[in-house]
Amino acid sequence: MSHLTFLLAVLITAERLNLDYDIHITNGGSNVNLSVMNNELGEPIVRVINADNDSFRDEIQSLIHNDKAEAFGNVDCDHFKKMIPANIGAISDTEGTKTFAFRPIPTADDDPDVYENLHGIAEISSTTEQLISITLTNDGSFSPSFGSTIQQLSLAIECFPLTEQTMVLRHYELIVQGSAFLVPFEERMKRTYSNYRWSNPSSH
Repeated sequence: MSHLTFLLAVLITAERLNLDYDIHITNGGSNVNLSVMNNELGEPIVRVINADNDSFRDEIQSLIHNDKAEAFGNVDCDHFKKMIPANIGAISDTEGTKTFAFRPIPTADDDPDVYENLHGIAEISSTTEQLISITLTNDGSFSPSFGSTIQQLSLAIECFPLTEQTMVLRHYELIVQGSAFLVPFEERMKRTYSNYRWSNPSSH
């Protein structure tokens, strides 16, 4: 099992914004830079620009070619709010930011067996109701598939306002530690998004 493939599965999907941007990806030791641009059909085209490690570059390239480009092709932070149950009360409301603690809600594309082992903390603007940040962590060890055990799963997302109405990803960090058939593993992936611009497919 590719653990990065499992990690990307926790990213829920939605309609994409018509944006081009760059992504810097690191696993803590190696780095890859991607360019994401929309084609005439509004589909994201993800390209590897450069990398400092051939093995990590090939791993990311394999994910892109195996229809995982979807995981890199959506930067709209608003869709992450779908994880948060409606009508829950904030645990704090200070300096224009409301903080919520919750059990995340999976969509039809998410694995409910994973989500039932997670709890979340979200910060939302008191004035705009836009998502500022969200973190998911596991309650304890669990088995997402036969022979695999997850001891730690941590997802942290930070957003920033591209316009008054649109919050987009700035940072996305995923850490998973566990074992597969008694062999320990640790996977880390941190993405930093930059150089946002409105897409103009005819200029690509």
